[in-house]
Amino acid sequence: MCVALSPAIETEKMWVARDAYDAGVNRAVLSLLDPQLNHRWRTDGLPQTFNFDGTPLKVSIQDELGRIDLNQADGSLLVNLFQSVGLDVQAARSLVDKILGWRDSNSGRRLNGAKEAEYRAAGMSVTPRNGPFQSIDELKLVMDMTLVLFHRVEKAIIV
Repeated sequence: MCVALSPAIETEKMWVARDAYDAGVNRAVLSLLDPQLNHRWRTDGLPQTFNFDGTPLKVSIQDELGRIDLNQADGSLLVNLFQSVGLDVQAARSLVDKILGWRDSNSGRRLNGAKEAEYRAAGMSVTPRNGPFQSIDELKLVMDMTLVLFHRVEKAIIV
């Protein structure tokens, strides 16, 4: 079954959605400026739920300064990140070599890293970018990165 809305109704829904979005952003900004510290929202990504004109909203604020930039972080910081989510030191070092190899512009392979030949030999259809990560989702393409591991670190990283 397919339901088509008239252009007037679609436009009305778009305005309602835009107004709700604006209300969520404004509410978040005002909470950060609240002079009473106990009324301010947390900046750790914890969602805040409220209603705006009958529309339920869930808004979160994440402090980007506390996140690790995949394109700037050195190997030891990344090793510590992966150890903090359960990898042993050797597995963390191996994965980090692959991450650093993904973003390195040179063709040289790190000790535990992987370049195009290793990706092809593993039957993977992707090869390292040999440049900076374009999104955190690109980390899922790195050899040995699992979805479980990605979900453990995704809130801690940025590009």
